[in-house]
Amino acid sequence: GGSSEKIINPSPLSFITAPVNGIRLQCLLDTGASNIFIHTSTLLKIRHNPIKRIKGKYTLADGNTTMDIDGKVEINIQIGNIRT
Repeated sequence: GGSSEKIINPSPLSFITAPVNGIRLQCLLDTGASNIFIHTSTLLKIRHNPIKRIKGKYTLADGNTTMDIDGKVEINIQIGNIRT
């Protein structure tokens, strides 16, 4: 007999539009994330606190994917009545 293989497709990514420092942006909704990332070109479009310049790599939850980090900045995101 042959082996049967079941392929499970992951859920599609969920995006929301939310105010980020008062500017409405499309955001990936990841309820399990411990950090958020914003591209430098997007950050240039909004008012923000000073960037703390740090260089490094961040490994994502899959354990394989890495992202280069240029700095750290505090931003405010509002989803409904919840503001971070």
